[in-house]
This record gives sequence, C-alpha cells and structure tokens, in this order.
Amino acid sequence: MADIKSEYAALKQVILSQFSKFESALDGMGMPEVTSSDLHPLDDPSLLVSKDLFDARSQLVAALGQMSSLVQNPAEHLLSESLAHHTSAALSFIAETGIADVIESSPERQLHVDEIAKSIDSHPARVSHALRLLAHDGIFAEVREGTFANNRSSKLILGASPIKQWIRFQTWYSLGYSSKVAETWKDPAKSKSFEQIDSAANAAWRYSDKGYGDFWDWVGHEHLPYANAFADALKGIGSIGVLGILADYPWESIRPGGVVVDVGGGPGHMLLPIIKNNPTLKGVLQDREEIVPAAKENFDKNLPGADVEFDAVDFFEVQPRKQADIYMLRWILHDWSDERAVALLKQQAAVMGPNSKIIIIDALIPPATRAAAQDPSYPLLQSRSQASNLVLRLDFEMSASLQATERTLTEFDTLFTKAGLKITNVYRPRSPQALLEVMLA
Repeated sequence: MADIKSEYAALKQVILSQFSKFESALDGMGMPEVTSSDLHPLDDPSLLVSKDLFDARSQLVAALGQMSSLVQNPAEHLLSESLAHHTSAALSFIAETGIADVIESSPERQLHVDEIAKSIDSHPARVSHALRLLAHDGIFAEVREGTFANNRSSKLILGASPIKQWIRFQTWYSLGYSSKVAETWKDPAKSKSFEQIDSAANAAWRYSDKGYGDFWDWVGHEHLPYANAFADALKGIGSIGVLGILADYPWESIRPGGVVVDVGGGPGHMLLPIIKNNPTLKGVLQDREEIVPAAKENFDKNLPGADVEFDAVDFFEVQPRKQADIYMLRWILHDWSDERAVALLKQQAAVMGPNSKIIIIDALIPPATRAAAQDPSYPLLQSRSQASNLVLRLDFEMSASLQATERTLTEFDTLFTKAGLKITNVYRPRSPQALLEVMLA
C-alpha cells in the first residue's frame, strides 16, 4: 500500500507542477486559457509553439491520463475498453452523415436530435446514441438534453477536412478487420509471418485473392469506396509536425549545394519547406511513378524555380542517387516489416559516401516502464500514457494492417546494425515524430 500511496502522491505533484508550467507557457505566448467550446490558437497547424509549452502540454496530458487509470475502478476500465470500438463506430456515423455540418448550418448552431434526424433521414434515437457517446468523450457538446452543438473537437470534422477524411477511411478499414486480429495472431503460422498476405487486414478484406500484392497495391489500384478519402486525408495530415522538424534540426549545417534526397517523399510535404527555408540546397524527390506528377505540380505551384529533381523509383531497388548529403525517409520505415526495412536501408547504404547521412523521421516508441524514482518525471510512464495514445494505436495499426511497426530506439538500432549503419544523433523536435540521424558504421 505504501508504494501505491507514494505513486499517487508523486503523480499529484507532477500534475500540479505541469498545470503551472502549462499556464505559464500559455502566458508566455500571449494565449488565452484553453476552452472546450471554441478552437484555440494551439489548434492552428501553422503555429509552432514554444518548447516549454510543447513539453508542458505533453507532460500534463500524460499525468492526467495516468491518474485517471490509477483512481478508476479497474474492472470498469477493462469493461469500458472492451467497448471502445463503439466510439469509432459513432465517429464513422457522424462523418458519413455530415452531422457536424448540419448543426453548424442551423440558425442557432445547435439542434435537437429530432431536427438532426430529419436532415439526414435517420431516427432520433440513432443520432442521440452517437452524439451522446461522443459528447461524453469531449466531441460535441450537449447544451440541453437532446440538443447538441459543435465544440472545439467536432469543428475539426466540418466540411471535407483532412481529419474527417481520415475518420471516414480509417473507421471503415480498421473496424472492418479488427475482429480478425486475435484470430490471426493466435494462429501459429500467421502470427510468425510478416508477409502482408498473412495480416489480419487481408484476412478480412481478402485483397490478395484479387491479385493485389499488398495494401498499397490494393488501395492504389482498386476503386475502393473510401480510396479518395484516404488520399485526401494523407494530403492534409502530411504537414503534421513539419514546423517542429524544420525548427529543431540544423538543416543550415548542410553544405551549400548539398543534395537532400527525399525517399518516398509523396507530394513533398517535407522536402518543399526544407528547400524553401534553405534555398542553397538541392532536392531530389523520389516516389512511385503515379505519385511523381502530383509532386511536380506541388513544387510548380508553391515553389516555382526550386532546384529540385524528381525520380520515379521503387525504393527497394538500387538507389540511383549516389553519395548524396542526406537521404531522408519520413513515415516510410513504419510501413514495413523489419526484413523489408533492412532491405530498404541497405539500398541507401550501398550508395552513401563517408559523410552521407540518412535522416529517419518516424515515431519513436518509448517503453511503458515507469521512470525511476530519482528521475524528475517520476512516476510517469516513459510511454507518456494518453499523450502517446495516437502513436501507440498507430503502432498496433501498422502491425495488424501492414505487418509493420513503429519502433523503439533499441529496435531502430537493431535495424541499422543489420544494414551496416549506426545512429549518430537522436533529435526530439516539437513534433509527434522523432528524427534519427544515421551514418555508415
């Protein structure tokens, strides 16, 4: 009992301390208190918050989440988690019917479920069940019994926003295969395979039966009902974390005329601002043949005249750009199993010069161990509890869907060693992703 009390007391102290730091950091940036009703300056994707505010926010969310787990009845917690998929289902219903837009377009910007149901040709009970569950979770506000308004969270799914498109695709796709995860992972043969044909997703969607080699082949070529939503979501969320990565890595240290090769760079979410901020650098964007035209269009529109070339490549084949200064892989390795990731890295290593670097921009998964008692962050979990919910759920998604993974620093180090590489620096920018700097071993 003494240990539990000590953990509780220490956690309470962390919460009070981080509240103070969070409020001071808000004041330092001239920001108002946060509110659940309206969008806050913190929600502006074009704003780079101070390091103090970034850290305090993360620590506070982590501490509050951990305290919730500590004081909640564990049986209720487990029972609730077993039903958590209903929140995803409610989000899917809301996104598909445009309920947030229906509410926002009403004269008072709040509507009773009877009126909402008429607008979408559904039953009020269905609308009520979905909205009440989401309002309980901080998405929408029930201003009077049965009457709902948008709030800070639900305003992010108005119109055709990237968040809304992500919800539409992800809930359709992930809910469609989630019941196959336990079945697949307890199968001795499939659980030890990292081929996508043996994934939980393929067990449900059976894309291999149609001749598709993997998820990307399937999404890229079959006319899926939500393929456009997925593409629009990726376009919109591609800029997440970019400002922090630009500010907190020394791009200016790359020599004038240095070449940055963006491997699997998509439309250029990362490469374009790097070249824009560092015009003495040369860029090369590499991706699949069908992706390159969109990348060219993006640069022509937003950075005309930039010193950038485009390669249509398969990044598991020979890297055509030899001895570049930087080979950048952002959100790439997490899409692939360890075996495939090592193969990809070896293609870069084979053409690197002695001063070439690979920059990996990906989530860095910390273990869910508790900080040591002498550590200033004790008793927080190193995984940062609810502050890392998105990253850890994406890690599960990568495994169940793509037979891939987000990785810990130890797991990254193992990959790099197998590819003849070594970590030279680890940066933790103001971003959901970390930045690993790697060179030839």
